[in-house]
Amino acid sequence: MSTPHPVQQTGTIPELTRALYPHSWVFSVIRGLPQWIPALFAAGVLGKTTSFGDRAWLIAAVFAAILILNWWQLRFTRWDLTQKAVLLRQGMWDKETKVIPFNRIQNVKLIQNPLHRAFGVARVELESAGSRKPEAILNVLRYADAVNLSELVQSQGRIVASVPATDGQSMPSAPLSGTLLLRMNLAELIRYGLVSNRGLIVLGAAVGGASQFMDDVWEFVLRRLLKGLDLTGQVDRFTHLSMPTMLMAALSVVMLVVVFVKLLSIVLALWTHYNFQLVEQPRRLQTERGLLSRWHDAIVKSRIQAFRIRETIWHRLLKRRTVDVDTLAGSESGTSEDGMPKAVSNHLLPVATPAQVAQIIEHLAPAIRIDGRQWEHVSTRNVWRQLAEWALIIVPVLCTTQFVAHFVEPARLFINTPLYWASLVMLVFVAVAQSWYNVRYAAFSLDAQSFGIRKGWISKTWHLAEIRRAQAVSIKRNPLDRRFGTASLVMDTPGASRGVLQMDYLPFDRALDLRDTLLGAINRSVIRSE
Repeated sequence: MSTPHPVQQTGTIPELTRALYPHSWVFSVIRGLPQWIPALFAAGVLGKTTSFGDRAWLIAAVFAAILILNWWQLRFTRWDLTQKAVLLRQGMWDKETKVIPFNRIQNVKLIQNPLHRAFGVARVELESAGSRKPEAILNVLRYADAVNLSELVQSQGRIVASVPATDGQSMPSAPLSGTLLLRMNLAELIRYGLVSNRGLIVLGAAVGGASQFMDDVWEFVLRRLLKGLDLTGQVDRFTHLSMPTMLMAALSVVMLVVVFVKLLSIVLALWTHYNFQLVEQPRRLQTERGLLSRWHDAIVKSRIQAFRIRETIWHRLLKRRTVDVDTLAGSESGTSEDGMPKAVSNHLLPVATPAQVAQIIEHLAPAIRIDGRQWEHVSTRNVWRQLAEWALIIVPVLCTTQFVAHFVEPARLFINTPLYWASLVMLVFVAVAQSWYNVRYAAFSLDAQSFGIRKGWISKTWHLAEIRRAQAVSIKRNPLDRRFGTASLVMDTPGASRGVLQMDYLPFDRALDLRDTLLGAINRSVIRSE
């Protein structure tokens, strides 16, 4: 049996002996370059009245100060391990020592970019529940040290005696172990790119950023496109085309944009999820992914509150599904209104077949059955309930349009065009279709150990949770619910931010029965756990 660290015996903080990687300051400078560029730019601008040589010397002096500051700061950073905590000391003049218990650390994130891998190091971020930022950052450690630290946190320090303290030297390597649950090959990565919308997000961000520097970014793009297609000065040729031809041309342009966005999404999927692996360890689910930069993340199994399965049109075409988990952890604001940590969503399975989804969820939560689950549908009469919601949107829009048309000439001309009436008919058609398919697919499932809801139209969602995870059950009713005799049943899981299962359009009496049944099941699960 090993001798306890002095921090457990006397309550004092011992002298910390482990240093960061000897050249950590180089990686710190490279990582902070985007933050230091404004300072370097300001140095050049302040010297604009002097010669080029003087400005160069000024920029070099600022850069040298940045190098010395990073080297001096990391020179005094030390860390160490006890049987129950990670210790970290930082600071040059005012020294700060953090004691982070293993049982408070929810995730040890290892990050490796190509430069890290070339030198065999990794950036380590220790994340705890209820914290918006990492509790501690070790930038950088030798990769073997980082892996060992992750293993020690997972094992709650049970093997700390076998890890000697060193001064910047590598600890004995402790390879990651566990059961491989999912690995994504190249074909799966391409499917993930097709089902994701990350390309559209990046494209939108690029257009938004370009608009900050250009008054008319779309005009610039159109000019470049016409020049690239050698159509400059030939716009008049298109004004004499028939309406079907112009519609086909517009559809072709839309298809080209969709193809471009999907190709961009595939590239991003390869970049961020290359060689994705999901590994089960005793307390955690560990993921590793990335092409050039490698991300290592972990989800504590005991903090998983619910499973969320998503299926879009692209998912159905490719016969795949995506699974997220709601976990009790930190969030943007740290805690909810009642002081409890919020539930946030984490990617568990980027894409997987329905059989893989069912197998993995049933393995992680045996109380939740996917295949053979009995679903109870809501009444199709709730279509009128959904159409009433649409009416609350469409009617005010129509009234506002008619009112504006009385005072604005272009609006009066627009409401008399076929395009206006075609748009109105399309809106009504979408409202009817969405209401019908939403109600037709909506259902809930309740058994002795789990509760689930199913909803959606174009994008379908299953939300499943074990009853023992619930902390409250409530019923919500708005004026439309009271008019149509319906109610919404809400089951809250701890955190209750995204960890909420809400079933809408239930008959009020049925909602009361389900609430009483759920409360009874929750009470029985609490008694069993005690």
